[in-house]
Amino acid sequence: GFLAIGSADDSLGTVYGQKRQKRDMVKLSRNSKKFLRCRLKINSDAVVGLHKVSEIETSRKFILTYYLDNDTFAIYEEKVANSGILGGSFMARDTYINLKTGKPFVPSDIYHGAIIRIQGQAPFVVTEMDNNSLNFCEEHPQQFPYSSMERIVRKVVDRIVTAQVDLRRDFKQHDPTGCGYVQTKEIFMQVLAESNVSSVLKPPELKTLYRRFAEMTDDVEPPVDQRRICYQDFCDMAAYIHAVEYEGDEGEGNSAKDRFVLFLRTLRNSVMNDVNVMEQADAPTKEAMQACFASGAKWLSKNQDNSAEEYDEEREKYEAMMAPIVSRLMMDVYGREFGSFGAIHHATGVHHKYMRELCLTKVAWRATFRMLDTENAGVISMAEVAKSFAEWGVELSQAGRQIIESDYGGKGGGGVDYHRFCDNIYLCDFADQSLAHPGLFPSSPRS
Repeated sequence: GFLAIGSADDSLGTVYGQKRQKRDMVKLSRNSKKFLRCRLKINSDAVVGLHKVSEIETSRKFILTYYLDNDTFAIYEEKVANSGILGGSFMARDTYINLKTGKPFVPSDIYHGAIIRIQGQAPFVVTEMDNNSLNFCEEHPQQFPYSSMERIVRKVVDRIVTAQVDLRRDFKQHDPTGCGYVQTKEIFMQVLAESNVSSVLKPPELKTLYRRFAEMTDDVEPPVDQRRICYQDFCDMAAYIHAVEYEGDEGEGNSAKDRFVLFLRTLRNSVMNDVNVMEQADAPTKEAMQACFASGAKWLSKNQDNSAEEYDEEREKYEAMMAPIVSRLMMDVYGREFGSFGAIHHATGVHHKYMRELCLTKVAWRATFRMLDTENAGVISMAEVAKSFAEWGVELSQAGRQIIESDYGGKGGGGVDYHRFCDNIYLCDFADQSLAHPGLFPSSPRS
């Protein structure tokens, strides 16, 4: 009779007498007709046999379609005029093994800049993803870590704190009109590079970052890559995350466990993921940092309910191990000690305490007020401020109203300067060395 040949798993099941695997019907129905689509080219650094691939090979263009309902994909080759490359189906739809992991490809393996290694083929590199695919990735950050905005901004905050950067000030130097935007993606990337922030972010993370803060319009044109970038919203989010994670709850500070998590995350984001720092480190130093991070993360995963004293004792042990190494590297590369300074809201007065309370509400106040500012004048009425508070379920107390009216202009029916108001809500000058606090990695004693 006729024996239908299926997937590799079907063939192995037939040989070993296993039952046919059941299909995930929930996944099939949830992801029906959903796919990721991206452009590929052969990696220019690829070696086939003993020779690098030729220029003709690297000029070939491919389109990969990854089907999310059953984790299969197909590759189509585009026709290149006057090259002899006719195009057409290059690899039929099937499940393929990722040679980097030894397992079948999963959706998170597909991202901008990813290297696609398949048995019998030269390595491909993902050069572009279509807008629908990027939107899907950004809507499912747990599945696509490089599209997780929260994860990306945490990495940025860790970096700008340890590098002592006033990111808002750096952006304002490229915003002569004070509109809160930089005009192009290139300027946005330039500021991140000059501030030593982009060195800890991978290309797909940078793409997610500027897409998230690109100006919103009702039209599809211009494309996201050609829109203005709202650096004010970006800096506001960074200030919020800093206020939550570096300062902790009012009057209590971060828990001992949170401090240990922050130490490990900062070690990874600000040191191990920094290209400049890792280029300076020799092999034994890199191995020591990797071992420290892995050991600390393993200890944390096994000790979820320990006492504060135990968490602090363990953290201090790892800090003592890493302090000499990290301090030397940061001094060699950037000429400063690691984590010696950072920004803290000194919420001592009524005004500062109120600003901090608003910062911790998780409301994007500037974006909210900007939607009411139809004339882009930078001011809205006190009534519109009160309406925004009510819509977000945040109480506008009499004391809060008095602060806004007296300090930001809402008195007597005048307009509220909401940009200045929000600058004080999200007040975080990471370059202000007068705001000294104990370093994440203790180094030499301070006088």
